[in-house]
Amino acid sequence: MIRRLIVNGAVYLIASLVASVAIVGLCVANANEASRHVPTIDELLTIKAIGGAQISPDGKLVAYTVTNADFKQDAFVTQIWLVEAGAGRNIQLTRGDKSSTNPRWSPDGAWLAFTSNRIDDKNQIFVINPAGGEAVQLTKSETAIDNFAWSEDGRSIAYTATEPVPQISKDRKDYLGDYEVVRKDYNYAHLWTLDVNEALNGPVVGKQRTKKKDFSVDSFAWSRDGSKIAFSATLNPDLIQGVTSDVYLLNLADDAVTKLVSLPGPDSNPRWSPDGKQIVFSSAMGDTTYFASNARLAIVPAAGGAPRSITDSFDENPNLLEWRADGVYFTGQQKTASHLFRVDPASGKVTRVSGPDGLLASSFSLTRDGRQLAFTAAAPTSLAEVLRRRFPELACPVICCRFDFGLVVFMTCLVDWDGMSAVTRAGPGRPNSAAGHVPQRSVAARSPAISGRIGKFQAESTGLFAISRASLA
Repeated sequence: MIRRLIVNGAVYLIASLVASVAIVGLCVANANEASRHVPTIDELLTIKAIGGAQISPDGKLVAYTVTNADFKQDAFVTQIWLVEAGAGRNIQLTRGDKSSTNPRWSPDGAWLAFTSNRIDDKNQIFVINPAGGEAVQLTKSETAIDNFAWSEDGRSIAYTATEPVPQISKDRKDYLGDYEVVRKDYNYAHLWTLDVNEALNGPVVGKQRTKKKDFSVDSFAWSRDGSKIAFSATLNPDLIQGVTSDVYLLNLADDAVTKLVSLPGPDSNPRWSPDGKQIVFSSAMGDTTYFASNARLAIVPAAGGAPRSITDSFDENPNLLEWRADGVYFTGQQKTASHLFRVDPASGKVTRVSGPDGLLASSFSLTRDGRQLAFTAAAPTSLAEVLRRRFPELACPVICCRFDFGLVVFMTCLVDWDGMSAVTRAGPGRPNSAAGHVPQRSVAARSPAISGRIGKFQAESTGLFAISRASLA
């Protein structure tokens, strides 16, 4: 079950440096710790997973998704939940046999939009009042909707979907059966827009903005004034064509499309600057061996010009999030940890704004003023939780929602391997005589094939491998 919990102090957290998120551990000690046990296979299948945290524009609410197994349908079903950032009250916002995913707040926070396949088993866009009530269907696209985004004024929504199947293909299917010619019968994704007020009175198809078979649209972003959409697109939707991804500009006044960035290697995921004069995007910066090197974030004038890299000093792959007044935010790995970073677009200085070093965070979202964020985070010994953080007043994030199944889901212990023997040793954060203890005995003796390949080394063992070792006791 989902436990309703808000932590107002720093009982489970430690203060970090200014503009950093600090987490000591994301697992609350259960009063009846001895009742915890290593999960069975059936219990593992019923564990619910949190994801997709989206903070409201004013920071008062956080929407997130919960996914669990539905054995009757033989499927995983995702629903949207809502938590009050101050009070900690959790509410399940969507229900049903079909999934509801990709929650996105309207700019004024009055609506929460999402996609669901509850109609004819293909994704459409719905909106729901965060105070409750029935969801309203906005689109009746003939094909499933892939992605969508609100305009800055909240009056329009843009989305991507493939074009309707042509009649000749429908006739071929009726006559010869359903088949597809590989690398010939492509379904190109294009941009569509809709008027929200019109769609609230009844679902609409929307206006198709890009057409033909010149490219297949991937990611996109509205300009601040709502007059343009920057998007990236590949030559066709084949996975092998990722290298052809370039950045384009769509003028909504006449649907004219201009290629803005055309470098060797992939250029994708454009985002507008706060003043609307520049665009930041992910780029290989012309490196044809991009698959063996780090991507970079680059900036190009919205009016056109030469791209300029701003993350040359970052020795990992930056995943672009947003461009705010104080810099460009992105996520990235540091060894096995996942963090949030900010780069100064003028100097290229990169600052990590999350911590501690071993943080495993994802699904970051920022309020419109950039002063608050929500995200999901896990630790080596706990499942993901939803957290909220305010810049810079609160040094500690607040836990909004967490799971506690009474299970030893993950464990960490130091394993010394030496030929055919392996011995676990207790240490900080490692199992001891409590439930789930990994006994100090030879594991490799019962798994000679494993020890024979590994030889002699010392390593930190976590996760399901530790669970499998515990089951050997």
